[in-house]
Amino acid sequence: MHHRLWKRGLSDEDGITLVEILIVLALIGIVHGLAFSLYYFGATAFSGGENQSIVQQRIRLASRIITDEVRYAYSVELFPELNLPNNANQFGDDQFIVQDNGRLVLLNRYNYHDGGRILLESDTIEFLVGSSGRTLEFSLAAGRSDRSHAVLSEVLVLNLEAESIEAPASDLSEAVIKYNTTMPDL
Repeated sequence: MHHRLWKRGLSDEDGITLVEILIVLALIGIVHGLAFSLYYFGATAFSGGENQSIVQQRIRLASRIITDEVRYAYSVELFPELNLPNNANQFGDDQFIVQDNGRLVLLNRYNYHDGGRILLESDTIEFLVGSSGRTLEFSLAAGRSDRSHAVLSEVLVLNLEAESIEAPASDLSEAVIKYNTTMPDL
């Protein structure tokens, strides 16, 4: 008897209809579509989080470089725009941190001809003299409009020879820092 049922199941009389095949294919297509949607959503979320992490890391690094560069400077000046010397020899020991076409750039006599060392691709860079006159306040912001990151910080200039950081007499933020970390002759 078992043998008869087996033979009957494989006979040509009872087969899979076209409608049954189409239903199975439709269900498989729906399952694959859902699986792909979940994969795509996960990959997009991961990529966005990774990009945001990179932006945050670069802003923190640029903030640290500004802090490390300016903290032990003997002179610090702020300017609204960059007026560079004509050639590298005129730089002397002066260094500049500049906002240039949406980039934060460190310039000195060694990297002047190369366009400087790019610290950050940034949307907003602002430098201000702090209330004590001996602190430099700065803000850096970068990222897309829907996912941006900003850092607000200040640096106490420890070796400043003048009474305060030199800046134009305005309450506006500036785009250029000129500083010198070489000890002056006594």
